[in-house]
Amino acid sequence: MDEPDRAGTAAPPSPTTSGDPGKSWALEIALAAVLVFLPSILDGYVYDDVLLIRDNRYAHGLDQLGRAFTTFFWQLARTGSGGLHYYRPLITTSYILDWFVSGGKPWFFHFANVVAHGSATYLFVKLGERWTGSRLLAFAAGVLFALHPSRTESVEWIAGRTDVYMTVLLFAAIELAWRASERPSGGARALLSPLCFVLAILCKEAAVMLPVLLGVDVLLASGDRKRALLRNLYVSTGLAAVYTALRVFVFPVRLQKLEFTPAYGLMTVAAYVERTVLPWPQTFFHRPLVFENGTYVYPSALVFGGALVVLAYGALSVRALLRDRPAGVLLLGAAIAFGPLLNFTYTGIFVTTSDHFLYLPLGLFTLGVGRYQGVRAVRALSDRRVRLGLVGLASVYLGVDVLRCLDFRDQESMFRAELRAHPDNPIVLKSLGEERARNGDIDEAFSLLLRSTLPGSTRYRLLMPEWLATQTYFRLVALQASRTADGNVGDLQLLYRELYSLATSGPPVQGKVGELTLGRRLPPRDQALALEQGGREILASEAAFVATRLGDDAHAKELLSTLGPDAIEYVPVAQNLCLAHARLQDFDGARRWLRILEGRLGSQFPPHSLDPLRKRLDTAESDFAHAASASSRAERRIFRARGFAELGAHLRALRELRPVIESGANVGPVGPVYVNLLVAAGLDGEALELAVSALGPDEGQALVQRARSSLSPHLRKLRKPEGPSEWKTLGKAPGGAP
Repeated sequence: MDEPDRAGTAAPPSPTTSGDPGKSWALEIALAAVLVFLPSILDGYVYDDVLLIRDNRYAHGLDQLGRAFTTFFWQLARTGSGGLHYYRPLITTSYILDWFVSGGKPWFFHFANVVAHGSATYLFVKLGERWTGSRLLAFAAGVLFALHPSRTESVEWIAGRTDVYMTVLLFAAIELAWRASERPSGGARALLSPLCFVLAILCKEAAVMLPVLLGVDVLLASGDRKRALLRNLYVSTGLAAVYTALRVFVFPVRLQKLEFTPAYGLMTVAAYVERTVLPWPQTFFHRPLVFENGTYVYPSALVFGGALVVLAYGALSVRALLRDRPAGVLLLGAAIAFGPLLNFTYTGIFVTTSDHFLYLPLGLFTLGVGRYQGVRAVRALSDRRVRLGLVGLASVYLGVDVLRCLDFRDQESMFRAELRAHPDNPIVLKSLGEERARNGDIDEAFSLLLRSTLPGSTRYRLLMPEWLATQTYFRLVALQASRTADGNVGDLQLLYRELYSLATSGPPVQGKVGELTLGRRLPPRDQALALEQGGREILASEAAFVATRLGDDAHAKELLSTLGPDAIEYVPVAQNLCLAHARLQDFDGARRWLRILEGRLGSQFPPHSLDPLRKRLDTAESDFAHAASASSRAERRIFRARGFAELGAHLRALRELRPVIESGANVGPVGPVYVNLLVAAGLDGEALELAVSALGPDEGQALVQRARSSLSPHLRKLRKPEGPSEWKTLGKAPGGAP
């Protein structure tokens, strides 16, 4: 290393002594960064993208631009603010503009991320050339910055753009300050640097560290340039101080009480070293915290390893500050950018590590170490074997980056990849279960959600707090009802009573339906939080839907009346709201929800995918209209039965037709229709008995077999009654009244 000058700042190695190539490689490395991550334009919305963009109506129109600057980042209709009051209006603005340009197509969002990463890489290499004094060191650091697999979370995941956009603007502010210092007056560039700083802060709070990085250039400069940079440093420090004061005293990021967790912090440090050295498997959930025997578990080996890393990093930083101040400041800057995220205090973040947090700190660390090692690092990079090793490492990184694109194709692919890495992760099981429910696979959805409530998953309490686990129970009860045939009245009534009790804060219903034990309740605070965060809408909508299956119209109307337009953000199956209203013959209400569904969640559905639902509503409305004008009671019942059957309420259709069948009236082919309805309701035994008595063994069995074969896959898999059904005892009274 060169001897330090009087200011304690070592002169950087010159290109002639360090064996540098004669040109800057910034553009080439930036282009490589773009090309490597370009396949991500084929990916969709995953994980937080769904909440922040796809299902967030606040990101779908230019009329929401003003709102982006007057609310916190996570203040969405579907999520509230989540207790973390991030203020990132420029990121929300970018979502709105990308949506406007692309019409909601995810490829453009991904393309914007890739271009931003390329820009950040270009600026990083340019800064690296100046800060290390070596194009060769800047080249090596630039390749690492561009390709390290921790970049996949920042670039391929749309929601990861916060770090990328902040870094671009942060580097731009530094570069503009340097360019402005070329003239004594600074010119317009002197104003552009603070402007970029403000914009960076509006992307992510960590940008407040800019004055530290400007200090590197101040240490490297001299004369008029140094004085110009100092002026910019003073302005940026003032802006950072004002912003920090506002965030601490006016609108703090966290509302929780400050709580120190040093063991978790040391464990996190070790986990991030693991992610840096061996970033595989690619996952959002590396080293999730485990809760056992009434306390969180911090593995001793990780805590000890983290302590060694902290001591070693501290010693390196102090020595660098004494021998080469710019290198020391770069190492200090990496720690400042990273430190608040290391779980030494409760952060409000439920994961131990997040790869996107490495985006800026890893680059600063690389430059700091590279500058500190100076000539030695350049000599090592000049060795052919070292270069071959770096080429091999870069090839591995490239392969990981491209492979990770496959995981980001859609929600299903992402959560399947996470389950391969962490089979018991409760938040992944919950998210994948909800995705399977939206896609109509009720059985797998139920199985996944049930797994998230088992001991292997509940030990990850930080990932799935009690109130969120309670919401999962809400969904399990609703899904179990969806898995239960209409004719299985006993179980259906039990599930309905539990849904209604949960929705109205009533007493628990004791019992067991299949694999699900009913009666789960939590302390009032957690129960209330589960209800406030969308649980009340889940329960009211699902209880109303089951009520219309059983014929309890009075309670169904009561429950539906509690749901405002925002409920569409929470309900498990939004189409069920339309069907519930239609079964009450409120077709205006059904179509109102259909319009809300198309307007707010239309991006979830391919064009015309809701047309079958619209057709069902039209057909059922026509049937009920014919029933109202029918000339005989039997004809009225037949039309009403057809209407209910069209809306999937097979039990209610049976109750309409039963008096007609028992009267023996000459009403045409009602008998086969009645048999079909019995089969659809899971009452195969009664269907066979009736068909055989009317048509004989052969024709009767053939009729029932045809009815079974015509059922949808969902109806075939429903849980049928194990013994005689109670459906006939419902008569004309409300069927499932709590």
